[in-house]
Amino acid sequence: MPPPRGRRPVEPGQPAPPGRPHGRGRALYRRAREASAAHGQVRAEASALHNLAGLLAERGDLEGAVHTARQALQAARAAGEGLLVAHALHTLGYLLHRLDRLDEAEPAYVEAVGLLRRLDPALAASALGDLEALLADLDLVDAAEQTLAEAEAGVQPDERPALAAHRAHLDLALAQRARGRDRARLLARAAARIEEAAAGDQATMAVQLARRRLHQLGAEPADPR
Repeated sequence: MPPPRGRRPVEPGQPAPPGRPHGRGRALYRRAREASAAHGQVRAEASALHNLAGLLAERGDLEGAVHTARQALQAARAAGEGLLVAHALHTLGYLLHRLDRLDEAEPAYVEAVGLLRRLDPALAASALGDLEALLADLDLVDAAEQTLAEAEAGVQPDERPALAAHRAHLDLALAQRARGRDRARLLARAAARIEEAAAGDQATMAVQLARRRLHQLGAEPADPR
């Protein structure tokens, strides 16, 4: 029997030429395309919500930013985008930290660090630094020192100034325990490290948190942001 009109015969052992899917194959193909489009939409939604959370935080609406960051996290999980999940968790931890909801911030930071260690070790240092700042604010100085050491080990020597604001949190935690000249010395060192980081436009989130903590200890006005 001759081959159907418009098609070349297939030689034995050769794959069939590409063509449009038919019957059940067409339905599977359509569902696959729809699923791909839906995944892209959810991923785009997660990214947009994450950016919106940052914008709300810049405008001072921290509660709104937390709500939006949680939405971004939910969308990122639905999309199965591990790196987006990590970024949303990191942002959520930071926002909760700024609101002094430290017990809520800690698990967000910890999960973010765990994901970034696996998915993007280069970015893990920043999340580790912010986790260290939280641990220092919780007066868990030993754990904070270990976490910061891991963060510093994960960056090049010329990148360590970016962690200056994080190290300031350790000084502030120690200052809270100290008295007299020791307290004044630690507060002065923390302030110098914060300004070092700010001057280099490094670790903006960490600078804001450190300035806020310094203000709480009565050493400097809080960052207006």
